[in-house]
Amino acid sequence: MQQQPNNKNSQNLTGKTAVVTGGNVGLDFQSALELAESGAHVVIACRSVEKGETAMARIHQKGEFCFSGGDTA
Repeated sequence: MQQQPNNKNSQNLTGKTAVVTGGNVGLDFQSALELAESGAHVVIACRSVEKGETAMARIHQKGEFCFSGGDTA
């Protein structure tokens, strides 16, 4: 299933993959969310798998999709 961009000002990133380090909180989470809303497959790379999964669930709640990375150490 392909997602279409929700934000009128964003570029269509369907078919692209974005890796966001530290994407589980703060500005990096917002970046991951915006990328997902633009249609990108998002990999959240963070030290805590739990926190990454929580971030992924938050993005899923908004109707987007995301893949979560694991420990970057």
